[in-house]
Amino acid sequence: MSSESVSISEPDKSLVSRHVYRLTLRDASGQPLVGKEVVVALQGDGSLAPGFSSKEVRREMDEAGAALVMWYRRGISGRDVKAVLSVTDAPPDSSVAFERLSDEKAAELDGPRISHIRSRLY
Repeated sequence: MSSESVSISEPDKSLVSRHVYRLTLRDASGQPLVGKEVVVALQGDGSLAPGFSSKEVRREMDEAGAALVMWYRRGISGRDVKAVLSVTDAPPDSSVAFERLSDEKAAELDGPRISHIRSRLY
């Protein structure tokens, strides 16, 4: 297995609250591994879920052998943030790659955000 990890480093004054990565998985001949499920592990600060602490997520590869993985800062302030993402169970002889997506590309793939407004009942 050719495994790749990605390091995340955000200074204490950074306003960045998430990173979005495209994870790709290919077999030895370079073909996408469609439908293969992998585990992405987070070591260090942050979370792999927006609403709660998560140090591990499962992702199934799409028809291009790719899946999105998101890292969230989760309210960490006043100090630098450091973390590492890695795939823990890719098949033997496969290749793994992480590509950080721009905010624009992430928004395009993530779809529109929905704002929830709390109404007060009287």
